[in-house]
This record gives sequence, C-alpha cells and structure tokens, in this order.
Amino acid sequence: MPKGFAGIRDIDGFPDSFFSRENLDKRLETLKKSPIPPPEQRAMCYSPSTSFLDEEKLTISFICPVCGSKTIHRVYSWDELANLDEIRDCAQSIRDMGFEIYLEEKCFCSKCKTDVPEGPAWRITIDNRTFYVEFYNAFRDCNLLKKFLSAKNKNDFDNLMDAIEGNTSRLETLLGIKNE
Repeated sequence: MPKGFAGIRDIDGFPDSFFSRENLDKRLETLKKSPIPPPEQRAMCYSPSTSFLDEEKLTISFICPVCGSKTIHRVYSWDELANLDEIRDCAQSIRDMGFEIYLEEKCFCSKCKTDVPEGPAWRITIDNRTFYVEFYNAFRDCNLLKKFLSAKNKNDFDNLMDAIEGNTSRLETLLGIKNE
C-alpha cells in the first residue's frame, strides 16, 4: 500500500485482520451458502468472425517498468497491451481497498519474462504469500473482487451470487484457494 495511504483498513468496521486468509475463507464460505440464481436466457444473434483484418492489428512498444528495456509487440485492438492503462487503473482501485493485486507486466518484456509465468497474469499477495493467476478479463476480475471485498451483509452476498450466477470458482482462484 502506498506510504501515507490508509485505504479501507482504517474505515470503521474493518478490523486489521479483514484481509487475512482466514477471514477471506470465511467470507467465501458465507458467499457459497447464498442461494444460486436460475440461469438467465441469452440470445446469440450473430456468429463471431474468425478472420482478422490487418487494420485491426496494432504495433505497441512496451517499456518495462523493472529493467527499462523496450519491446515491440504486434497486438490486436482488444489485447491487454492496448488497454494497459485501464488495467492498471482497475487494479489500483482494488489496491485502494487494501487487496494487493498487480498485473504482472514482466511477461511483456523481452528480458524479464523468464522470471514470471508465460502470458499475462495477476500477481496477488495475501498474508505475505505471493501467487500468480492467469489473466482472463481485467474488468470482470476487478469488479468481482470489488463486490466480494465490499460485501458486508447477506443482501450484498445475494447480489454477488446473482452477478456471478452461483459460480464461485473464479473468485476462489483469485483468492488463491483453488488453482486453475
């Protein structure tokens, strides 16, 4: 947590042990006991295209925040590198709540990528234990963690179960309880 930043830990009602492994496990068990909503109907009105046009590709240079070396990447417009600033901001909003999560950016560096998992991953630390979680969707992961960390009563947990349709597996993975 940045020096001088109090964050959610100093808000009344959040004890020092709020982000401990034991408390997170207990909160997850409470969430699992919430009712599972029925699946919602979804329509598929189109077929996703499998062809990629050259106009959709971008060249992005990545400057490693660790070693300072520059790596050129050929990416598609929806790739993590094209949205790096938004992903950083999203992770920062979770860190502002007191949960230590970072996008492991070393995987984009040609020199540093040997030290980390292949491909983009979240680097999460809980109770001084650091682990990596494969990166799927920054915004979904961050919203899921925000809802879980801010849930305080049964209604909040019920709303969270509705949002995730009763599937806690991604949340368990992000909390380091279950490996992918």
